[in-house]
Amino acid sequence: MRIQFTLTCQKGTIIPINYQSEISNWVFSVLSKASPEMSAWAQKRGYDFASRTFKLFTFSPLAIYPYEMDQVRQEFKLQGNQVKLTFSTFIDPSFEQQIIQLFRQMPLTLGLVEGQPARFEVKHWQVMPHPNFKEGMQFKASSPISVTNVDDEKPMPNPYLMPDNPDYDVSFFYARCTPFQSCHSI
Repeated sequence: MRIQFTLTCQKGTIIPINYQSEISNWVFSVLSKASPEMSAWAQKRGYDFASRTFKLFTFSPLAIYPYEMDQVRQEFKLQGNQVKLTFSTFIDPSFEQQIIQLFRQMPLTLGLVEGQPARFEVKHWQVMPHPNFKEGMQFKASSPISVTNVDDEKPMPNPYLMPDNPDYDVSFFYARCTPFQSCHSI
């Protein structure tokens, strides 16, 4: 499921360039308010890797316009009063309306306006259609990809792999398949 949210805020809000952790925390806070049934369903669908548990959601960069960017202070000053954000997750369709209601009830606190924490509230939402996958498609990462070594028999002091490493393709593919397998109990 992919939901595009239009969030409203006060004009002049200043947000940090590196805002991803605040949005991730907001998503976790919203999902923590889910019904016991949805929470139980979602808990079963996460996956463990290297003693860390990963949840199955992602979100787009904020679509911010118009804005001014201060590279020295590493922040955006919003010239408008809204931003867009797409949230994606693998979840049972019966929980779709609950997810939307949870996001509508809990504003995102991000950045500052007039020295106070800024609040972004859901003004509009749209459930996006499923992608039309075809053979031979190309994809572009919207944020950096970190690929680590998955071979426990060949431990490395630095587990992060560069694209020219011979193990990169296998590790990259493994990292993409693991969430899929956990969703489909493969």
